[in-house]
Parts: sequence; structure tokens; C-alpha cells
Amino acid sequence: MSLVLPIPAGVNTLLITENDLGRGFNIENGENAKKGQVFICEKEKIKSTFPSTDSNNLSLIRDNESLKAALDVGGELSLSYGLISGKVMGNYIDTNTSSNERMTFLYTRRIVHKIVELDYKSEVAEDISKITTIDALRSFYGLYYISKIEYGAILDLKITLESSDKKKMENIKGELSGSVTIGALSLSVKGHIDKEDSSSTSRLKVTSSVLLGGSVLIDKTDVKNFDEAMDVINKFKVDPERLVPVRMEVSKIPPRVTPILSIDPLTLNHYENKLKSVGSFYWEFQQMILQLDAFKKLISPFLGDDEMAIYIKELVSDVSYQITSLEVTKDSIIKFIQGTMTNILNSDIPCSEASVSQNKVNAQQMIGSVVTETEFGRWIGPTVTDKKLPTYKGTYKYKDGSKYEGFCLNGKRHGKGILKYQDGNIDQIKTIEGVWENDNKVEEINDTKSLIIWKDRSKKIKISESLTFSNLSNSNQNIFNYYVNVDLIQDKKFKEFFKESRNSLSDRQRYNYLLFGLIGSGKTTAIELFINILSGQINDPKQLRSTTLEQARKQGQSKTKSVCHYNIEYYSENTWMFGITLVDTPGLIYSGDTNKDYHYVNSIILTLGLERVDGIVNVMNGSLTRKSNESLNVLSTLLSILPNESIDCFSTIIPFCNDQNLATQIRNETNNSIKEKPAFFMDNPWSQHSLNKFKESDEVDTPGIIKLLGVNTANNNADDELQKKMIEKSNVFLDFFIDRIRIKSSFKVLPKPFLFNIKNTKVNGDAFFEDRDGKKIINNEANESTKFVLTDEVALKVGSVFSVVKLSLETNLLIKFEFQISKTSNTGADGFAFVIQSNSNDAIGGCGGSIGYSTIPKKDGAVAIEFDTHKNDENNLGDPNNNHISIQKCEENRTLSSFHRYSLACADPSFTMKDGLAHKVDIQFNQKNTTLSVTLDSVKLINDTHVPDLIGLKQAYIGFTASTGSSYSKHSILICEVFKQE
Repeated sequence: MSLVLPIPAGVNTLLITENDLGRGFNIENGENAKKGQVFICEKEKIKSTFPSTDSNNLSLIRDNESLKAALDVGGELSLSYGLISGKVMGNYIDTNTSSNERMTFLYTRRIVHKIVELDYKSEVAEDISKITTIDALRSFYGLYYISKIEYGAILDLKITLESSDKKKMENIKGELSGSVTIGALSLSVKGHIDKEDSSSTSRLKVTSSVLLGGSVLIDKTDVKNFDEAMDVINKFKVDPERLVPVRMEVSKIPPRVTPILSIDPLTLNHYENKLKSVGSFYWEFQQMILQLDAFKKLISPFLGDDEMAIYIKELVSDVSYQITSLEVTKDSIIKFIQGTMTNILNSDIPCSEASVSQNKVNAQQMIGSVVTETEFGRWIGPTVTDKKLPTYKGTYKYKDGSKYEGFCLNGKRHGKGILKYQDGNIDQIKTIEGVWENDNKVEEINDTKSLIIWKDRSKKIKISESLTFSNLSNSNQNIFNYYVNVDLIQDKKFKEFFKESRNSLSDRQRYNYLLFGLIGSGKTTAIELFINILSGQINDPKQLRSTTLEQARKQGQSKTKSVCHYNIEYYSENTWMFGITLVDTPGLIYSGDTNKDYHYVNSIILTLGLERVDGIVNVMNGSLTRKSNESLNVLSTLLSILPNESIDCFSTIIPFCNDQNLATQIRNETNNSIKEKPAFFMDNPWSQHSLNKFKESDEVDTPGIIKLLGVNTANNNADDELQKKMIEKSNVFLDFFIDRIRIKSSFKVLPKPFLFNIKNTKVNGDAFFEDRDGKKIINNEANESTKFVLTDEVALKVGSVFSVVKLSLETNLLIKFEFQISKTSNTGADGFAFVIQSNSNDAIGGCGGSIGYSTIPKKDGAVAIEFDTHKNDENNLGDPNNNHISIQKCEENRTLSSFHRYSLACADPSFTMKDGLAHKVDIQFNQKNTTLSVTLDSVKLINDTHVPDLIGLKQAYIGFTASTGSSYSKHSILICEVFKQE
């Protein structure tokens, strides 16, 4: 296993040089990380290459995590690099205490000009063989050694934009949404500067700072404006005579170096995992201290100002105490990590992940970088955390919808500030700028006339003001929030619904309902009706729907293109009580291809973002359902993906039908498993609201008669008839939701794993599927077998099996499979590989030592995990033995390679893999850090190995390859499943 450690610009704290190749490295020992010589660094054992790669990135620094990502100092850094890079992180800590809006960007550029790498076969240094304990090894050599160093040039350019004009800053942020480039940033900034009035007090201010190394000399690095910053970028070029370390790799010291590393692998793995956890905790504590210290330095000078001191006196004291507390914990971590292996294994880490998270939240709330929830609302600004009291300056968004911007003292409005009341608020309607002393009401009505006017206005706006709307959608998801003040709604049925729902509250306090159906089934129309009913707006003259039924699309056409979340939040007495989420999904299509439909429905479920679902509603168009079996086929696919307990949460809604009996009949004809589950017909009277224009029906001969969704009536009775139907339908659906909430049935949204079987995979070369009797399957469609043979016991064969479609790599994955390699009379060869690749589902490599994957093109990304059972010394393959597992990357010509010099990590099982027995394998893919881990028969052999070739890869074919040479084995995969993980 190797760790990749980037070296920050302007700082080579470890003083890394080429002579350090082969030196031990202790990832828990800070600036003393370099240790004794593990391998003798001889010139003939050093491989030098000159790739000349150039990469750059521009990131908007929103928080500590985005800063770590921009500097590329996250992931496996652990304790030592936390000490080193943490100091560099401190150079970028930006705590804004001005009233201006601020955005900070970090432009990073890395040019790699030279790579030096030590041959893994280098001679072991003599002194290390004298080490007798793991603690001594860690103290004098560490558990890693420096195996590769990349040299080149580094540039880090910090650009800060600041203005008191919030709208201008929002416009810039909008212009730079999505993938940001330095060119786009330059155009946006210059465009806004050119439009500015030279006398404006809200002019856009640009500041910048530069850290660089390994480049040609640049005459001006003290930049004062954006043009000078761009000039530095344009002049930045690598100087071969001034190269600096850009990044390095440290690899685990292999067991061949010293026998003490041959201890129980589970014990060693547990020991290393503890060291890693402690390292990550140290990192977090150090960043908290850096941020709090920077914040304290910014606000402490105000203690000398009598007017400002009242706001920050307690805050400074709170920050100082928190820094001291964090320092104590950090010291205890250091003491723990310096203990013996026995002590580390047998003792608890001084802090838990939960306590680290809580301390992190406290530090962020002190600074004001995250929201603090109080009994009155949400405060964004510094906070005295032990009392949860907003202080100093920030923005307070109260639960009644009003907002205050300015100073707070002891959690209340104080000093200069602006209080903005929501338009039409019943109790307070003004926007007031002034000096505040507390949170008391500021509006009083002193005469009868004003009171009459006020009551009249309140009466008109009361229903409408019971609901506010917020669109929280972005490029990744559609989210619509509806905030309901139940105290302003007088409808008796709604009051009953709210009371029953509140009395049936579960621990989660949120109910999630999922709507599925064919394209044009009426899902979105149903949701529009639900929102009006569930928000108490069924009789509101300002109902939510903006289009009339006549303006909507025809039946059979989809209105929803992606998953939409409609969150209805219920408040009473300015306190959030519970919420209901309705999820509208894209209309389903029956393609006739079962596999294609399965993947489409499964992809929708994967994007829901819900932990549990309380109700799943199958919407079936009454006028279209009975014309084909499409609804039956799609429903069967849906039920095959969802867990079995989901059937208890099922209900059916049939719009565009005549009555309840027909609705029940349609449901029962569709699927036996949903019989006896709730079913409703929906004639949607709401869509014929009085604001809509009545449409004369072509189906009646009598002039002036209107067909209102199955009700024929004269014009003068239309409103009464409609109102009656609206109330009836509202009551039916409120009763339905009350019933759903009362029974408290729910299921966890866990899509079934992708299963390698005949229908889901493509078989190539000499591979084939077997039935349970071991016979080769000829008619693939007639069998559900999950066992496939990659190669039989025949010489010079090669086979591969890959998923028919690309699987998503934008989430963590767990791949579980069982393999069996026959125990043959010959030496047996060559092994098989688990492969992730983006080229095609019929990809296949060569036979013999290629193991069926070597030469598969990288394209957008590829990696192979080989289970090698034959030592190939010919052609310089360099296999270490005839029984090893190795993660193999792509070679320079951009294809996968089985040459061992392209191994990212390697391990030897404690048993022979070609023993004819079944063995279980777990492969974990960590999407965030792009790492792979391999566990064989419950023993983790390779842990969190970084795979650069998979960075940015969003989808890939997943499968297996195998080959034989002059020697041969039968390579079988008995079962393979791919699970999505949180």
C-alpha cells in the first residue's frame, strides 16, 4: 500500500531530497517523520523519468473541507502530515469580520518535470535487521519508506474578492457556478470592475497572495490587483535548475525487510487503523485551533473600544477557553500515539469521532462559519457556544419569517441593525433601521381607525400568509420547501389532520411519500393537489398551481424530468413540529427490455436521497392503464427492486376514472401483491378552480352546460358543486395521510445490489456460464445462473465477463464475490482479475501472464486487482511469487499492465488460492478518496490504496478476466454482487 503526500507550495518542511529514497517514514511523527535507511539507495536502483505533466485547478474556498481539497492535503495524510500541512493551511485561514461580502479563490498549479523511483528489489539496509520489536521499528524507521519523489514547479495563488454590494457578489457567484476556470473568473471580475462608478463606495476590491517554487524567477510576486495576479500565472514556467519536490509516495515496509512484520495481519491491521484514526483526529483538532486562534487575533483588538468590547468580551473568553481545551486534548493524542504497540492496541483513543465532531461544530459556531439553531431561529454569526447565545454581528432568521442583520448581545438585537419583516406579516409589517436594545415588539396601534384598517388587512391576507415558499433547487437536485403556519388555518379537517399527525409522531418526525407511475399517469398533477390539501390551502384564493388544466400538457406526456422533493414543514407557535416530504419521480417507460427497465428504475431509487420511506404511491392513469400490460410490467420491476417490507406501505391512486369501484377493479387487475392495499380514484376537482376558465364540453349538446370532471351542471351551480367536491376530496386524502402516519409502517431505501448473472452481464472470449449441475449453459435467456467460468482447464485460453451497462462510481461501493480456482495436476496458471474499466463491455486482454486484462485501454479510467497464481519471470513481468494479490495501474501507453512494476499495492494470502476451494472476497471502493481495499476470507490484505487512474471517473464497466498459458486452471466466479454504500 502506498500513500501519496503532496508537498505544499513554498514549504519543504521535511527537506525532501533524492537521497531520501529508501529512508523510513513515520506518518505519526511530524517534522521528524524522516527516519533511518530501510533500503540502500544505489544509483542503479533509481529509475528516473521526465513526464512533464501540467495540472491546474481553481476552487472557491467555502470552508475548511474545500480548502483541504484545493490544497490536495486530505485523505490518508494522518498525523505527521497534519502537522506539516496544517501550518500551511494556516496561511489560508480567512475569518471575515467586516460587514462586506467576501469570496476567496485558490488557484493551484503543479508542473511535474522529473520523477525518481526506487526499485522495490533494492538491497535492505543492514541495521534494520537488528530491530526486534514493532515499537523499535516504528521509532527508528517508521512503518513506511519513501519510494517515489516527483519534482517540478508549484504555484498557489490566493485571490479574494470583497464588496459591500451583496447583489454584485451574488451575481459573480452565479456567473461562476459549476466548474470554475481562471479565465472565467478573470472575465467576470473585469466585467464588473469596468461597470463600476469610480466614486462608488461598494467598488469590488481584489487582493491576492502568492506562494511558488521551482519556477523561473518572476520579477513581481507582491500582487496588488487582479491584472498582476494574471501576470504571475502567465509568467509561471518550470525551471529545470530550480526544481522542488511536488509530491512523494511512501510505501509500506514489506515483510521481507524484517521478520517482525510477519505478525498476525489482523493485529497489525488493527494497530495501523488506530494510528490512522488518531492521526485524522489530530488533524481536525489542529485545524480548529488554527481557526480559533486566527479569529481571536482579529477580534481581540476591539477589547480596547468601549462600544465594541461589550459584544466580544465574553466571546474572546469563550474562544480562549476552547483553544486551551483543544490543546489539552491534542496533547493527550500525542501522548497516546507515542505509546507502545501493546498500549495502543489495549487502550481507548483519548477522544471519539462524536466528540471530535461536536468540538468542530462548537468551533465553527464560535467563529460564525455555520448556522447556530436557537429557540428563536437561525443565527449566522459568532456565538457563545456554552449558552448558545448569538453575539457580535451577523444575520438572524427568525421562525416567523422576519430577518435581522446587525449586532446581537446576549442573544438579542442590540446596537445598529436592520429588521426586515416579511411582506404582509400579520403582527409586524415594517422594515426598520435603527438602534436596538432588545427583542421586544416595535409596532403598536394606538387608535381605533388604525385598528380597523389593520384587522381588515389581516383578514384578507390571513390564509395566504399561512404559507411561504422557498425554492432550494440547484444543478444537482430539485427541492421545493413549503412552510405552513398552522395557527393561521381555520379549516376543521386540516386541524384534525395536524392534531392526529402530531400525536402519532415518531422519533424521525418526518414522513416521506414516494410517487411512481408511467409517463403521463398524473403523478405531478396529484402532487399539486396534495400540496394544496396538506398545506391547508384548498380554499385559498391564491392557490399554488400557476397553470390551468387547459394549459397543462395532454394525458400521456411527462411533466417531471428528474426527481423532485416537495418538503411541507409545519410550524405552530413559531416552533417546527414535523414535516412531510412528497417525492415526484420521472415517468417510467416500459421498453420491453427487462434489464434496461431494471437499471432505469434502480437509477431513480439511487437518487432519492431518503433514509426511509413511509408510503409508496403507485399512480395509474385510469383511461390508459387497461389498454396494455405496461403498468403491470413496470410495477413488477419496481417491486423487484424495493425491499419486501415496502408492500406494507403501498397504496394506489387512479386519476381519470369514474368512481371508487372502477379504481379498485383496476388495482386488483394489475398485481396480486397489492390487493387489499388502499386505492383511491382521483377526479381532481382542484384543477377546476374558479380562477380557471371553464371549458365548454364537446361531449354535450346542450349549450351552456359544463362538464366538471364527471359532473354536469349549469353555470350558476358550478361553483357550489365544485366547492362541495373539493371539500370531499380534501377530506378523503387527509384521512388517507392520517391513516398512513398512524400505522407507522416504513422501509429503508436500499436498492438491491447489482447481481452478476446471465441477463446483466456480457461474456467474452472463452468465458461461459454454468448451471447448478456444472454444465455449460447454451440458451442464456432460459437460466438465472450467477456462476460463470472465465477459463476452463485448457492451455492458452482467455475470457472476460463485464456488466452490460456502466455502473455509477459516484458513490462508495462494496463488491462481494466468491471465486474457485481448480487444484490441477499441472502447476496451475495464471489467475484472474477483478477489473474496473471505461472502454467497453467486451474488453479483453491477452493470455498467459496478461491474466486477461493487460492491454485493455485506460480511456477515462481503469484498474485491475489481480489474483495471480503463477510466477512469471519471463518478459520482465517481475511477479514476486506464485500466490499474490496486486492492484495494477495503467502503464505509460495508457493501457492496463500486468507488469509488477505497475503495482500500487501487493499482498500475499496465507493459503494457496488455487486449492480448489471457494474463497470470499470483499472489495471496497471509497469514492471520495478514490481508494480500494481488498479483504480475502475475512482478512483485510490491502487497505485504502489510492488509485489515481480512477480520479474523476463517474461510470465504468465492472467485471472479471482470466487467462491460462502453458499451465492452466479452471477459474470460476460463483457469485458476485455490487452494493451501494453510504
